[in-house]
Amino acid sequence: MKIEKYDYLLNEETSGRTNHNSPFSTLNSPLVYDLYTGTGTIANFVARQARQVICIEYVPEAIEDAKINSEINGIGNTLF
Repeated sequence: MKIEKYDYLLNEETSGRTNHNSPFSTLNSPLVYDLYTGTGTIANFVARQARQVICIEYVPEAIEDAKINSEINGIGNTLF
């Protein structure tokens, strides 16, 4: 994962990766909006269960890192 000093990053517990009671575990939605996406941590996580994830972020550098993170993880259904 690529992150910079200005990026917002969630740890595994708050991102739902290790939390089995996460609201993301039953998402199964065709379209998801990730507002204030930062480096795309949540977007990439929920992308597995969505047709498309539309991500909104104000910091241009974070958007570029989010695009790279989606590419690194082989995720093609995120739009930044």
